[in-house]
Amino acid sequence: MTEITPPAPGSGNSPVGSPTPEKGSNGLGLASMIVGIVAAAIAFIPIVGIFLVWVPALVALGLGIAAVVKKNAVKGTAIAGLVLSVASVVIAISSLVAAAAVVGGVAKGVADSATNAATPTQESATSAATPAQGRQVVYEVTGDGTATVSYSTWSGGSVSSQSASGVALPWSTTVTQEPSNDFGLKWNSLTLSAIGGADESTISCKVTVDGKVVSEHTASGSFALATCMKIGF
Repeated sequence: MTEITPPAPGSGNSPVGSPTPEKGSNGLGLASMIVGIVAAAIAFIPIVGIFLVWVPALVALGLGIAAVVKKNAVKGTAIAGLVLSVASVVIAISSLVAAAAVVGGVAKGVADSATNAATPTQESATSAATPAQGRQVVYEVTGDGTATVSYSTWSGGSVSSQSASGVALPWSTTVTQEPSNDFGLKWNSLTLSAIGGADESTISCKVTVDGKVVSEHTASGSFALATCMKIGF
């Protein structure tokens, strides 16, 4: 009779049918996603957001990278943290560009207002008799499942921002964009972003002003990020 000798300890040979290690929880990934959400919220703060967003964005980025390379751990929350950290920086930079345009527009508006004050025209008289009406802005997000949606409306030096997670799709909301201020400033900014879930999916965003589409974008994949933006119109 032939005797079967079991493999020696440490030889690297595992018995046939040994189970594959299951993926465990990823605390680093969860931390990255939470810090990334904080960074995205800070990014929407006008002007000062560009200065405050870097610390949480870099922390979320570092935690996300560490979580992605971690063995035998789920990657979904880590990927979400990486996406949020990058998106927050993009939004903050866009806000800074918007602020610079506002400052330039105010300066030009003051100069034009001073020049036109001495010589009123028929157009200005008509405008004074007919108050300016705000424009209707429609933010839309389409896709499957749920998404994290953020949008910001900036006009005449004032800003309105909203953000919500777990939003059922399709989703839309309508806001009224106030007319320009008394200095003749005609500068506006509209921003809409949507992040899909962990499952592979396609998500789209669209911004419409008075019935005209001014920006739209479609993205696909896990935690797909769709961003729509219109600056300076």
